[in-house]
Amino acid sequence: MRLLSATVRAYRLHQETTVVFDPQRTLIGGPNETGKSTFAEAVHRALFFKAKGNTREHKLMKSSIHQGIPEVELSFEAGSGIYQLKKRFGASGETTLIPPRGAALTGEAAEAELACALGVDACANMKITLGQWAHLWVWQGDSTCDPTPHANHQRESLLQRLQTLGGAAAMQSERDSRTVAAVVFAWEEIYTAGGKVRANSPLSLAEAALTESEAAEIAARERAESLAASATNYTEAETHLAQLGRDAIGLGSQQKEALRQESLIRQHRAGEATQAATLQAADSKRQVLEQQEAQFSAIRRGLAGLEAELAPLNLATAALSIQAAEAHEQAVTAASTFETASDAASLARQQQDLAKAWMQQQESAARLEVLRQRAAQVAEHQAETEKVRLELAALPPVDEVALASLQKLDAAHHAAGSALTAMAAGVEFLAGDAAVQLGGKDLAPGESRTLTEEAELIVGSDCRLRIRPGGGTSLAGARERVQQSARQREEALNQAGVGCVDEAVVAAARRTALAAQYMAGQSALKSLQSAALPGLLAEAKADHAAALAETSRRSVVLGPGATAPYPATLESARASLQDFTSRLEEAESTAAHAKGKRDAAQRTAAAQADALVKHQDSLRERQQRHTGLLAQQELLLTNHGADAIRQAALVSAVTEQAALTASLTNTRQLLNDLQPEHNERALERLTRGLGLIQEQRSDAELHRAVAADQLKSDGSHDPSATLAMATARAVTARENAARLRRQAAARGLLHDVFAAEQAALAERFTQPLADRISGYLECLFGPGTRAEVVYQDQAFEGLKIQRPGWAGGAIAFDSLSGGTQEQTAAAVRLAMAEVLAADHDGSLPVLFDDAFAYSDATRLGPLTNMLDLAASRGLQVILLTHQPAEYCALGAKTVMFD
Repeated sequence: MRLLSATVRAYRLHQETTVVFDPQRTLIGGPNETGKSTFAEAVHRALFFKAKGNTREHKLMKSSIHQGIPEVELSFEAGSGIYQLKKRFGASGETTLIPPRGAALTGEAAEAELACALGVDACANMKITLGQWAHLWVWQGDSTCDPTPHANHQRESLLQRLQTLGGAAAMQSERDSRTVAAVVFAWEEIYTAGGKVRANSPLSLAEAALTESEAAEIAARERAESLAASATNYTEAETHLAQLGRDAIGLGSQQKEALRQESLIRQHRAGEATQAATLQAADSKRQVLEQQEAQFSAIRRGLAGLEAELAPLNLATAALSIQAAEAHEQAVTAASTFETASDAASLARQQQDLAKAWMQQQESAARLEVLRQRAAQVAEHQAETEKVRLELAALPPVDEVALASLQKLDAAHHAAGSALTAMAAGVEFLAGDAAVQLGGKDLAPGESRTLTEEAELIVGSDCRLRIRPGGGTSLAGARERVQQSARQREEALNQAGVGCVDEAVVAAARRTALAAQYMAGQSALKSLQSAALPGLLAEAKADHAAALAETSRRSVVLGPGATAPYPATLESARASLQDFTSRLEEAESTAAHAKGKRDAAQRTAAAQADALVKHQDSLRERQQRHTGLLAQQELLLTNHGADAIRQAALVSAVTEQAALTASLTNTRQLLNDLQPEHNERALERLTRGLGLIQEQRSDAELHRAVAADQLKSDGSHDPSATLAMATARAVTARENAARLRRQAAARGLLHDVFAAEQAALAERFTQPLADRISGYLECLFGPGTRAEVVYQDQAFEGLKIQRPGWAGGAIAFDSLSGGTQEQTAAAVRLAMAEVLAADHDGSLPVLFDDAFAYSDATRLGPLTNMLDLAASRGLQVILLTHQPAEYCALGAKTVMFD
C-alpha cells in the first residue's frame, strides 16, 4: 500500500494544501506552527475516521481562519490498483470512494470497502479508530514510547507473517500443548506464579507441621536447659553482689577527697579571673599613654620637615612665573606666522582644485564623444540584426533536427509502400469453362485482381483454393503501416509548415545561413558592449555636466583675481594642473615648517605653565599640611597636658602593670600545683565507676530474682520427658516434609525443562522479526548490534538490544537514554512494517512527525542511513521535520510548508 497524493481543504491551519508523495522517500519541511502535524493528522483521519459525525474530533477539524467544510482528498495504491478517496467531515459528512474496478461507492459502503482495502476492521469505537496504524504513524511526542504494545496490537498479523518467514517450524502441536498444560497444572498444584509454595498444598502443610514440631522441640530443650542454668545464675548473682559492695566503699572514699580538692581549684580560678581583668585594664591604660607620646613625637618631626621644605620653594616661585610669561609670548608669535602660511596654502589648494576640475571637464568631453560614435555603430548593427531576425521569423520552423525527423518519416513511408507492393499477389483468369469465384465474387475470363489479404478461390463445384499473399503474412498490417507512416509524415509536414520534404530542405538551409548571420551581428553588438552602452552614455553625460558645474563653482569661489585663463585643450589643462600642484607643494611646505615652530612654542609654553602650576600646588599642599600639624599639636596639649604631666602618668601606669602581673603569676602557679585537669578526670572516673557498680548491682539483683522465680515455677515438671516426646515428633515431621520436597522438586524440574524448551521455541519464532530489527540497528550503532524480542504467554513482552563493547549483556528498552529509545523504537516500527508489508503488496507507508527531537547531530547520518534502508526494502518513508536541511543526505522528494 502506498500513498500517492493528498489534498487538505479548510482543515484547521490549511486553506488548501496538496502533497504528491514519492513512492519511497518524501520529506515535508517547514518551521514550527506551519501545519505539518495537522496535515499528517488529516491524512490519518481520511483513512480511518468516519466522515459523518458531530464528535469532539469532528469539531476540532474545522478551521477558525478559513471558510468551508473540512475536506480531504486522498489517492493511494492498494491491491495492485489505485483508489480515489474523498471525505467531507461533519454532521452531514460524506464519503466517496472510487475503487480500481467498479462503480464509485458512497456512505457506509465506501467506509467498508476502504477498511477492506487497508486491511483493518471497520470499527465505530472512537479510541480504536484514532489508534489505527499506530505502529506506522509516529505522532509528535510518541517517538520514545515502548514499541512492544504496537507489536501486540498487530499480533495476529505478525504471527501469520512470522510463521511464513520461518517461525512455522517452531509452533507446537496439539499433543505438545496438552503435555505442557499437564506439566503446568502439576506444577501449579504446588507453586504460585511467583515460584513460591502454594498455601494449603500438601508440601505447605508438611512444612508448617515441621516448623511447629521443630519449634516445640526447641522450646522443650530450652526449658530443660533453662532450669539447669537458673540454679547456676542464682549462685553467681549472690557472689557478684558481695564483691560489688566492697568495691563501692573504696571508690566512695576516693570521691570525697577529689571533691575537696575541686573546691580549692574553683576558689583559685575565681581569683585568677579577677586579677586578669584588672591587669588587662592597666595594660590598656599604659598603651593609651604610650600612643599619645608617639603621636606628639610624629607631629613635631613632621613640622620640622615641612619648615625645611617651604623655604626653597618660596624662592623658586618668582623665577618660574617669569619663564612661563616669556614662553607664552613666543607661542603667540609662532601661531600668527602659521596662520599666514596656512592661508597661502589654502589659496594654492583651491587653485589646484580648479585645475583638476578643468582637466576632468576636458576628459569627460572626450569620453562622451567616443561613446556617441560607438552608439551610432550599435544602432547600425541593431538595424541589420533586426532585419535578419524578422526574416528568420518568417521562415518555416524547420531546423536540422526537424529536417532529419521529416526525412526519416519520409523514408519510412516509402519503405512501407515498397513492402506493401512486394507482398501483394495478382490473380488473372485466362480461360476456362468452369465458374470461378475469388473472395466471394465472380471472376470472368480475361479479368485480373490484386490480393492484399488472404482469399478463397473456387473453381467449379469441387475445387477450392486459399491464396495467402506475401507467403501467408497479412497485408492489412502492411497497409496500416503505409497509412500510419503517411499520417505521421503529413502531421510532421503540417507542424513544420511546409508542403514537402524538398521545401523543408530549402527552409532549413536558409535558416542555417540566416542564423549564422544573426550570430555574427550579435557578436558585433557584444564587442561594442551594446547592452551597457546606454548606461555608459548617460553616465558620461552626467560626468561632463558635473565637471562643468564643478569648474563654474570653483571659479566663483576663487574670484576673478585669483583665477587663471581657462585651458582650451586637455594638454594645457594638464600643464595648468602641474603648475598649480608645484605651487601647492611649496605653500604646504612653508605652512608645515611654520606649524612645526608653532607647535614647539606651544609645547614649551604649556610645559612652563604646567611646571608653574605643579610648583604652586606643591607649595600650597605643604603649607596646608604645616597648618594642620600645628592645629593637631595644640589640640593634644589642650586635652592631655604638658610633657611633665604626661611622663609622670606613664611611669605610674608601668609600675601598676608590673605589680598586677606578679600577683597573677603567683595565683596561676597555685592552680598548676593542684593539677585541675588531673583532678577533674579523676572525679569523672570515680563518678562513672560508682554508677557502673550501681548498674551492675541492679542487674545482679534482677538476675538473682529471675533465677529464684524460675526455680520455683519449673520445679513441678519433668523437662527431660517433654524434650524426648518433642524430638520424636520432629523426626517424623522432617521425614514427611523431605518426601514431599523431593516430589515438588521433581515437578519443578519438569516444569523448568518445558519452560526452557518453550523459551527456545519463542526465540526461534521471533527471530525473523529480531533479524530485521538488528539490520536497522546496525545502521545506527554499527555492525554486531543485535535485537532480542521477548515473546511468552502468547504476547510480546519486551525488547532488548546488545551492542558491541557493552558490558553486562543485553539492555532493556526502558533503560536506554531518550535519544537511543526513539532511534530504537523507529527501528522496531520499520521492521514491523517490513514484515507486515507482504500483506499489502510489499509496501506500507511509515510516517515520522518530528520524531527525532532527542537525537543529537552526530546521529543524523546513521538515522538517514536507516530510513534509506527502509525505503530500499519497499517501505514508503514520510518524514516531517522543522529542520529539513539536516536530512538532505536522504535524497528524498522535498515539500516545504511556510
